[in-house]
Amino acid sequence: MNVRLALLAALLVTAGCAGPMALFSADSVAVDTLEGNYRRIAACTYERLDRRDGRLRKSEAAGAVRIAFDAGTERQWELSFIDEEGGTLTRVEMSSPRTSAGAMPSEHALAIARACAA
Repeated sequence: MNVRLALLAALLVTAGCAGPMALFSADSVAVDTLEGNYRRIAACTYERLDRRDGRLRKSEAAGAVRIAFDAGTERQWELSFIDEEGGTLTRVEMSSPRTSAGAMPSEHALAIARACAA
């Protein structure tokens, strides 16, 4: 019985240590649906953001455009523009890595994407 209790205690201690670290490494994702073509909204967003800072990356795959902001060696955030409803709607996903200082989202970039859809 004492062995089982010791194993249970060790498991709880290990889980308690690993749990918070897993939270810091996970990406947070905000999702929004905008009216309009995903390529047009992504191009407008990229153009408006690129004027402010030249550390943006843009990539395109089938049905999606991604814009990422890199500060030095680590990614700060990424916006994904995903085709929905045959080009009439765009699903926008924003992810930002979590650090020990907390999430570093860019609400400004998401607001620009919303303005581009308007």
